[in-house]
Amino acid sequence: MCGIVGILTFNGYPVEKEVLNRMSQILTHRGPDAEGVYVSSDGNPHSDISIGLGHRRLSIIDLSPAGKQPMSNEDGSIWLVCNGEIYNFQKLRADLICKGHLFSSNSDSEVIIHLYEEYGDNCVKKLNGIFAFALWDEKTQKLLLAVDRVGVKPLYYLHDDEKLIFASEIKAILEYPNINREVNLEALHHYLTYLYVPAPNTMFKGIKRLEPSHILTWTRQGVKSDRYWKLDITEELGRPEKYYAENLLNQLKSTIQMEMVADVPVGIFLSGGIDSSAIVAVAAQLSSEPVKTFSIGFEEEEYNELKYARFVAERYKTEHHEFIVKPNELDLLTKIIWQFDEPFADSSALANYRLAEMASQYVKVALSGAGGDEVFAGYYHYQADKIAAILDKYPDFIKTFIPKVIDILPISQQKPNIFRRTKRVLENAVYQPEYRHCRYINIYNFNEEQKFDLYSHELKQHLKDSDSLDFTKSFFDEAESAHFLQRAFYVDLFTYLSNDVLILTDKMSMLHSLEVRVPYLNYKFLEYAFTIPSFLKLKGFEKKYILKKALKELLPKTILKRKKRGFAVPILHWFNRDLKEVFTELFSEKNVKKRGYFNYDYIAMLLKQHNDGVNDNSFKLWQLLCFELWHRIYIDGSNVVC
Repeated sequence: MCGIVGILTFNGYPVEKEVLNRMSQILTHRGPDAEGVYVSSDGNPHSDISIGLGHRRLSIIDLSPAGKQPMSNEDGSIWLVCNGEIYNFQKLRADLICKGHLFSSNSDSEVIIHLYEEYGDNCVKKLNGIFAFALWDEKTQKLLLAVDRVGVKPLYYLHDDEKLIFASEIKAILEYPNINREVNLEALHHYLTYLYVPAPNTMFKGIKRLEPSHILTWTRQGVKSDRYWKLDITEELGRPEKYYAENLLNQLKSTIQMEMVADVPVGIFLSGGIDSSAIVAVAAQLSSEPVKTFSIGFEEEEYNELKYARFVAERYKTEHHEFIVKPNELDLLTKIIWQFDEPFADSSALANYRLAEMASQYVKVALSGAGGDEVFAGYYHYQADKIAAILDKYPDFIKTFIPKVIDILPISQQKPNIFRRTKRVLENAVYQPEYRHCRYINIYNFNEEQKFDLYSHELKQHLKDSDSLDFTKSFFDEAESAHFLQRAFYVDLFTYLSNDVLILTDKMSMLHSLEVRVPYLNYKFLEYAFTIPSFLKLKGFEKKYILKKALKELLPKTILKRKKRGFAVPILHWFNRDLKEVFTELFSEKNVKKRGYFNYDYIAMLLKQHNDGVNDNSFKLWQLLCFELWHRIYIDGSNVVC
């Protein structure tokens, strides 16, 4: 893993090395092992085009100086900077050598250069890995940017009439002189729904993120973006359960074996859930030494999963490490927001920060169970989708009557329970399936009606024709021919997972110079997993049924039968204690009105409801807090202290 930056100017002004170096140096955390810069106009001062590439290296494969970037082909006509790992590089390298290509290193990244020489833009289709790269073709005067199929590695860019700037993180782009730091109001609208800003937008007007499975090319004719891969979600029906389970386990084992390859120590993030426990079990079989595992816990018992992680660690005799996240971790909040570059309100970032920090003391690479829930029906909202589909067969008056009955029941607003979840399902059952699925996912966030209550008059006018749920619906439309549950898995993969989980994982791990790999999201594994019928992933109302069946000889029943808790930070408790005073100060009436985005009376009402125990508004308050702190850091330019 590394950090990459680049500047392409096409106005006759050369790229300044000083600016390129500044951009690169701000990403030192992504690659502390080495740095490199290439500027094409050095040898051609009369060209109207200048390209500059910068690289920060985290050495994983080929630790020698030969693997340093930017790297080029034999005649220096093609230059590359790459962030990521190419898992199938050895086979690709062997094939390319047979075709006459000469290699100057053992780096996995170098295969991209020779693949491009052989296949042009289609080179990206040959790659199995997690990557974001930029390739400059001097002969054709073309810049190619690409990201992996599910967006494990991010790449941001700014394009105008004079230049195209790109980087692994937005903060590097902001190092370029005179970049306009203006809030993208449409992005703010989406953030309040999803906790994140969906690609291709960012919270900065004019800066975009390249979407998963996409390449962006610049030539003298202009810029275009193309999608090079689309996941086939056609289910393979008619096979016995045993067939799917056996093949699934074989696919998982081969994928984990592939992703354990490195020239540095490899560890595993262990939550004690099924997904990460399976990786530990397989890795323990493949490794001749004890596997290193890393877990996070909380003082609040209902959030703490350490006993399950310890159980797995003991069973597979791992070298186990733990960290307890406490309320004083809030001191890290401004540092974390700085690292995200955008408002990002998934509170598990705090836990992931500590997890990556701990793991980085022992390993340079860690495997994560991310993706297992989206691929194998691990979330409660898939059960909600199924219940709502059953209710669709009943008249509307029944669906509207039942929530009124549930209102009579003493349902706690401060703690999730079966009655509260049932009420949420029934309240949203009146909507169309695609719309209610999104409401289930974002149940604690602002819905469209609440956002317009939150907004100032000016913001309401600006966003009156915008609906954030169109983002989710567009992915449902892509998969319209499949069974609804299969469509839901697909949607969550390319919305929540790609924009939340993977961005969070990248930002928190790379802040600590740690590479995280995600076996469940290897595209070959995904292509097989999506052939498994959706009714075997959620059989009846049992989540991850086929995955559990595949793992029944590998994992103990204690892990296979346990309830899912997730990895959320206990912000409900923290808002009741440590955060209350901070929030009240930041969102005083004076500050809110000066900012101009929000309605102070509505924010005051949310806080009062929460303090009085009427509603758990901690998610909404957290979203507002993260946005305000981001605004102070990146727009106001102030040093914020929580």
